[in-house]
Amino acid sequence: YKYFDFTKNQGEIILDAFLNGRGEIKIYFDDDIIEKGAFFGCTGLTTVNLPEGLTSIVGQAFYFCTALKNINIPNTVKSIGFQAFAECRALESIELPSGIETIDAQAFLFCTNLSKVTCYNAEPIDISEKYIFVNIAGNAILYVPAASLDDYNADANWQASFSEILPIGMVELVDGQQYTNDEDQDVPMVRYTRTFS
Repeated sequence: YKYFDFTKNQGEIILDAFLNGRGEIKIYFDDDIIEKGAFFGCTGLTTVNLPEGLTSIVGQAFYFCTALKNINIPNTVKSIGFQAFAECRALESIELPSGIETIDAQAFLFCTNLSKVTCYNAEPIDISEKYIFVNIAGNAILYVPAASLDDYNADANWQASFSEILPIGMVELVDGQQYTNDEDQDVPMVRYTRTFS
């Protein structure tokens, strides 16, 4: 049971805590909220598929799920709670949908392998004094809509959290040039370059 797929109207779910030594756990949720600490410490959990319609991932929902590597956050999610994904050390990338309005403190604290965050919000969410991305991978890159690049770069809190902020669809190559990864292109094409010091 390393993969968990939510479907609507499941109500109460009883799991074996993914063999993490906690024994049986019960998870209660309705159509739009995952309860606080629902998967806290499920160290064998690797993949979670969340349903459209979910609006909130409450505090510590996936705290200390150390093997969690794949999770989708549906477009309907508006808030991510306190330490919701803290200590998810296997998590390498996350996509934050455009509808997110709030991310609470330490949401991704100690996600030490988190190196790619894609945020589809046109305007930067206020993350001041929340330590949301503390102790993530040192080379973490934030990808944002191209039209919002200047806004994210001007926001000191977002800028301090990532080694680079790039437009969605760009990847940096070793030579320091950034090329599109658009599948419709036959060859890489320079779209944006930035000098790094």
